[in-house]
Amino acid sequence: MSPIVGKNSVETASTDVQKITDDCFKPHHWFVKFTDFDPEHDKYMAVSLNYRGNVRAKDASATVQWLKKSGKIALVEWCPTGFKIGLNEIPAAVLEEDDIGAFSMNTVMIANNTGISRVFSVRISRKYDLLYSQRAFVHWYMICLGL
Repeated sequence: MSPIVGKNSVETASTDVQKITDDCFKPHHWFVKFTDFDPEHDKYMAVSLNYRGNVRAKDASATVQWLKKSGKIALVEWCPTGFKIGLNEIPAAVLEEDDIGAFSMNTVMIANNTGISRVFSVRISRKYDLLYSQRAFVHWYMICLGL
């Protein structure tokens, strides 16, 4: 999601379409933490960019073309187009008690990346193995199987 800026920094934040889109592709803006994200090996399979606010279709399309040509992102070979753009001219809602600043435009990216496999294979598998080694929750499966 971008921009994510505190209320005190709204005046100094850059809010052009290219900047907020580029920020969405930086790992510190993601809701899933990739500690070892490698842009050369981790490729995108599909990307959905959803813009809210005063964003023209021409600017959004030009930004996607800029991302592809500049090499900032890598798409899998079997799906070179890989982008969907959504436009909504109503800006995001703002709550008074929220710490995030209000902007006239923002974007949310939803994407499938091949790097997610390491999140599952390393983090989740390790946690599963730890729980299973202690036989945690195994009794629920035994009850369901009727054993």
